[in-house]
Amino acid sequence: MKEIYICSPFGRDCAENVEKATQYSKYVLSFGLAPSSFQMYSHALDLGKPSEIRLSREVCKRKLWNCEEMWVFGDCVTPEMREEINIFRAIKGAHARIRYISNAEIRRFFRRRKRHRRR
Repeated sequence: MKEIYICSPFGRDCAENVEKATQYSKYVLSFGLAPSSFQMYSHALDLGKPSEIRLSREVCKRKLWNCEEMWVFGDCVTPEMREEINIFRAIKGAHARIRYISNAEIRRFFRRRKRHRRR
């Protein structure tokens, strides 16, 4: 199974960040792929602490070596996301596969999924 790195914004609201990471993971899983993101460590680390956010990001930078693709979620790229994208490109070179997924695309996905469940 292909591993996909989820590159997404990380705001000050940890609960919202984890909720979004969960949605992004469900989206990736719907394609039969394995998601990977630094927010996945929220249960083991306190992502409200800058030192633990840095630790999580370091772990995930190492995971970039194993991921075959990076999917960038959201409508804006933060400086931290840009750093992850640049690291991924440096690791993968010309073979870097990066896909950008807008907030609108995620909303459409979950609306379709909700309608499908009602049937």
